[in-house]
Amino acid sequence: MNKLFTPSAYNNVLIWFISLICLPVSRLLALFKISPNLITSLSLVLMILSSLFLINGNSLLFLIIFLCSLFLDFCDGQVARILNKSNKTKFRFDHFTDIIKISIIYITFGILFNDYYSWIFFFVSFTLFFF
Repeated sequence: MNKLFTPSAYNNVLIWFISLICLPVSRLLALFKISPNLITSLSLVLMILSSLFLINGNSLLFLIIFLCSLFLDFCDGQVARILNKSNKTKFRFDHFTDIIKISIIYITFGILFNDYYSWIFFFVSFTLFFF
């Protein structure tokens, strides 16, 4: 088993395929010693930027930047495994930003469609994270 892929990649063909596509970029980022947390932060910034494009009606830029954000979300774990950087604390920055990104998506669609239920999903997902 290749240690660069998560165990879930061997149970899900889509995750395995995306991980395989991300691997060359992850190796390049690791070669330049780019921190996995920096990659995660960049992914979060791109998610915020993509949401702003969607709210402003630019669907194409939303899609491109959103996919780049997801791409980097796969790369950060691979870079962490390549550089052998594991989290020694209980705080998991990657998981925390994933919750924020999901909440950003709910907020974006709540604003875009002025939908009451999107706001409820945002509240529930954020509440479940903190409890």
